[in-house]
Amino acid sequence: MAGRRNHHTLEGRGSDDGLARVDGQSSDKNRFRTPSLRNIALTAPYFHDGSSAPVPLALDRHGLHLSDVDKADLSTFLDQLTDRSFIANPVFALPARHCGKRS
Repeated sequence: MAGRRNHHTLEGRGSDDGLARVDGQSSDKNRFRTPSLRNIALTAPYFHDGSSAPVPLALDRHGLHLSDVDKADLSTFLDQLTDRSFIANPVFALPARHCGKRS
């Protein structure tokens, strides 16, 4: 399956079977897609199942033992991975006659 290379195995992660739940292949149990961090400030909620937002709560869910200051610093760093000029640039907007956009 071509999409498998974008999935990573996470052992012991609760009752969610990951990709196996979608494709029925037992070899894909606990395989999840790892999304990019680019534009992370605009892509909440986080995790494969959309179960965490905002970023500090997602960090908590990872079980990281961070101080409030470290968590704020990491959140600020991750926010810097967001390219707001790209998002606001009309050159990259949905075409007027495609993608369900109507104008």
